[in-house]
Amino acid sequence: MEGIIRLANFVVMLQHDGFVLKKKFADRITKDYGVRIRVTDCSNISAITAEIDEWTLNVTNSSITAIASEANILLDSCLFLISVVHFEAEWAKKFKYDETFPKDFYVSKDNVRQVNMMPIWAFGLFRYTEDGHVQLLGIPYNDNETFLYLFLPRDRDGLENVIKEISGKRILALIRRCKIVDVEVEIPAFRIESGSDMKDALIKMGIQNAFESSADFSAISQSNLFLSTVLHKTFFEVHFLFSVFLQKELKRNL
Repeated sequence: MEGIIRLANFVVMLQHDGFVLKKKFADRITKDYGVRIRVTDCSNISAITAEIDEWTLNVTNSSITAIASEANILLDSCLFLISVVHFEAEWAKKFKYDETFPKDFYVSKDNVRQVNMMPIWAFGLFRYTEDGHVQLLGIPYNDNETFLYLFLPRDRDGLENVIKEISGKRILALIRRCKIVDVEVEIPAFRIESGSDMKDALIKMGIQNAFESSADFSAISQSNLFLSTVLHKTFFEVHFLFSVFLQKELKRNL
């Protein structure tokens, strides 16, 4: 299977008196970003919710569901922007299912879980570096240019400190230090799904005006639009054959 990166966007516009998308905006997002625009009335909120969730289900291969159901869609909402990033690829050297076995995995010093561990010997493929606090392992996908990087704290209870100290600059510095090595390693098979309302986080980052009635979205419409909700959902799976990463955001304009 060749690796895939898929970007998908969907705009749902609820018909309200006086609310019209500007043609320039509609033409640009359709042509440049392949956005599908759906215009519908607001008489049946449950049908709108179901349509958004069904679209999400289809473009994420059933991995992410119910994001619109969780958005608490209101009748006075005007516009929904849904964006999906989907990455899926096989490993350069696949783990063997028949060698996968349950083993203790330390989530923290006192939190131990049984998970399926995938052992592997690999020669001249994996990338590795370390410092006094963390070990970094890069697992190659089948193009041998794209890697999944796993961070392992040196101390069993050191994850919290690593998270506190980590930054984009430090991550890049560690990755640049990585060298191709021969490894014997065990990787946990896992699946994670998380979601959150990003409004408070975005405001703390300085994106405040977008959530206020004074927001300027005049390039989209002459109507007085502002953001009321930004929902973010992430799905990540590491499997013995491949890994999948999905990221989805729903932005609601009023």
